[in-house]
Amino acid sequence: MKKGQVAIIIIIGIVIIISAIYVFSSRNLARNQESFSLDNYADQMKSYIEKCMFEETVPAIYLQGVSGGYFDDAPAYGQLGETKIAYWYKDGKDISPTIEILEANLAEYLKEKFITCTDFSNMESVKGLSIIKPNDYSVKAKILINDKEVEVEFLYPLKISLDNAERESKSYTTKVFVPLGADFNMAKKALANAAAAKEYYDLEKDCGDFTKINQLTNIYFANDIFQINDYSSFYDKTFRDTFQFRFMTEGLKVYGKCSG
Repeated sequence: MKKGQVAIIIIIGIVIIISAIYVFSSRNLARNQESFSLDNYADQMKSYIEKCMFEETVPAIYLQGVSGGYFDDAPAYGQLGETKIAYWYKDGKDISPTIEILEANLAEYLKEKFITCTDFSNMESVKGLSIIKPNDYSVKAKILINDKEVEVEFLYPLKISLDNAERESKSYTTKVFVPLGADFNMAKKALANAAAAKEYYDLEKDCGDFTKINQLTNIYFANDIFQINDYSSFYDKTFRDTFQFRFMTEGLKVYGKCSG
């Protein structure tokens, strides 16, 4: 083989190698750009859902507080204006809920609200973007009520794909800083003290104990209703109004108040 032919073969080989490298690099670049765009959409969807969750959770907690821990499904309730308030003491018995019941009630109420947080009509118009939503049976909400905050998790297995890339997200979370757990414990203690009193129960003698549970609160009793006003949420602007936790009683004799 002549030297000229060898040189031509070498040049052709180099061209083939360079072309292969270019094609491989181009495909990787396209794949990375595609993945980057998909990640952006996935992040936007997660942020949208969690922001919407917070906005739905805040009024739900407020409603649960002023209603005695329930949403129109209490075993027994009285009425204050247009608001139904659950009985915690009726027919001489303590029928107050547990913290687990409050968590279950709030989770069931919010599950339906959170479905409205999955409207992605703006994104669904993006060319090549596919969003696969689960059926309603696989959607769940989990609630954990702590002394100083309420933790919320929305289990919603959502898939998003763009061309050949796919992302899946199953869990979305938010947190509302309101001492619902502390206020609930205070309410339970006030009820236990009132139910144990032989005649009248004087709230003021236990004000010191109540402030150990949550300092920024006042407790009142009027028209058979215990009401806790929690000013911590007012100062941090979580709610437009002071957070309240209240419940209805029957036959208890209570006087005094805790206010500072």
